[in-house]
Amino acid sequence: MAMERAEPVHTPDNPLLALERLYTRFSAADAMVKAGGRIVEVSATQYRVRGLSRHACIGDVVEHHGERGRRSGEIVRID
Repeated sequence: MAMERAEPVHTPDNPLLALERLYTRFSAADAMVKAGGRIVEVSATQYRVRGLSRHACIGDVVEHHGERGRRSGEIVRID
């Protein structure tokens, strides 16, 4: 009796496939939410931005485009 190789099931129970689906869904430029804010405070490890709280959630990735290129970070607090 020959055994057939089972294909992975596309369910939330398979975290690797769930991650792949999320990456595919949000990796396109048109899938990104673009909202602007103003940097009001800068320190060695973080910066504070005003004007994003209506659109942002903890864990969201943000980007800053400046003279030294693009910097990305994660939202860790919303006031």
